[in-house]
Amino acid sequence: MSPVGNLILSVTAPVFDDNKRYLGFVGGAIYLQDDNILNQILDKHHHNESSYIYVVDKNRHIIFHKNVERIGEKVSENRIVDTVLSGVSGSMIAKNSLGLEMIAGYAPAQLTNWGIVSQSHKSVTLEKVYGTITDVLLSTLPLMVLTLLIIILLAMKIAETLASLAQALKEEGLDSKIDPRKITAWYFEADYLKKHSFLVMKE
Repeated sequence: MSPVGNLILSVTAPVFDDNKRYLGFVGGAIYLQDDNILNQILDKHHHNESSYIYVVDKNRHIIFHKNVERIGEKVSENRIVDTVLSGVSGSMIAKNSLGLEMIAGYAPAQLTNWGIVSQSHKSVTLEKVYGTITDVLLSTLPLMVLTLLIIILLAMKIAETLASLAQALKEEGLDSKIDPRKITAWYFEADYLKKHSFLVMKE
């Protein structure tokens, strides 16, 4: 038995026959401050104390909130509520009734003219984002270091081949200690320079 003074949400739906004649309606009541279907559906989305969902009706009254004492309260001067009750869905950063900055996502329920809002503390949310970024960086750091080492080794190998070929060309006609034919040219540019330097030295 619900205590006296408990807020009730009345839900009705019309009933028609096959010829679309109105026969009456079926109705039910939801005791907002008791365990109800809204609690069963929306309470599943409470991830922690800094994140919560609330629902307002078209008259700006709170009909669902994790803090039962706020049910029935009329919300005024709230940008999020103003926006969602105008039929717009989206997200924004705004201050809640306690003056705390919140990251909010909101969507209207067109059938009932309700507004559904999901909020999380901005600082807590950003802390989790930064933590995720740090975890990703730390997990990819070994691969980044390995990739950098491979790049450095390849660059050194390329530079070594080019330096040998350049030295051979520089000592052209002299008693060169570098024989271009013995230089390993494993990529096109180096192979081209090797053949060119060899032909010049033969001439």
